[in-house]
Amino acid sequence: MTNPNFSSHVGLIALLRASEESENRIVAEGLYVSDSGSGVAELGLSVAGTHQRLGIGSLLLESLMGWARSAGLVRIDAEVLASNHCASRFLSYRGFRSGGYPEGGVCRFFLPLGSPIGDRPAANDI
Repeated sequence: MTNPNFSSHVGLIALLRASEESENRIVAEGLYVSDSGSGVAELGLSVAGTHQRLGIGSLLLESLMGWARSAGLVRIDAEVLASNHCASRFLSYRGFRSGGYPEGGVCRFFLPLGSPIGDRPAANDI
């Protein structure tokens, strides 16, 4: 997240300000990083537990996919702990495909960037 160039490396955050008197708080972050020339990027996405299922992750993912498509990337990959069923369901519901059986407790997912994600319901609908 420290050196985004908004092409091969994009990082976004979601802020929450509870009141006029309070400071902004980061409640979610999303990023992708691509090796130059590969056309494939690795996704990272995290939403604070109390702010999950509100659509924040979906908005970050949709924004990241827009940046990735604009940068000419062809695929986004993600790794999820096999025990994290919520994250696996989140990605699957948004068109990510499983990359096979878990290895070392990690599941791989991928999304060809020709896949539409805008017509899928928000996270709080699943």
